[in-house]
Amino acid sequence: IRFAFLQAHYRSPIEYSNTLFVQAKESLERIRTFIQRISNEQDSSNEKMHIIVDRAIRSFNESLLDDFNTSSAFGAIFSMIKDLNKETDEWKQAPRAHALQFFEEIDAVFKLDLFAKETIPDEIRQLAEKREESRKNTKWKEADVIRDEILKAGFIVKDTDTGPLISKA
Repeated sequence: IRFAFLQAHYRSPIEYSNTLFVQAKESLERIRTFIQRISNEQDSSNEKMHIIVDRAIRSFNESLLDDFNTSSAFGAIFSMIKDLNKETDEWKQAPRAHALQFFEEIDAVFKLDLFAKETIPDEIRQLAEKREESRKNTKWKEADVIRDEILKAGFIVKDTDTGPLISKA
């Protein structure tokens, strides 16, 4: 609920609807997924990536100084996520420490619980490990069957270079 209100300027009227809260939940999940992803990447010294983070920090702060424009501030975060996702895919690295520090500062102010870890049951983790082993042994059909089992249990497995990421569906 907090994030739904933060996405609108405080002087703008908010149209209360279920759609508003669904979109806010999806947006917050996008940030959390990004944090989870870069937490598992190798830290990058790529100057271009650090410039992207610095630009987002500057834009975020300027937006807040401009009549506490949280909508624009969070827009800067999503632009940063989009740009860093492109760079991270290309370089297989992320400006981890720099970006995570920025998100920690945001979380300290807005209390969005950005670093909340989803509770993944042990049996789902074991299935993911078994699936990863099947993939390493090029047993694709077996891996697909296990992925479907995980999905039926309400979880999604995303394959990354650093291993599978498990999240609730």
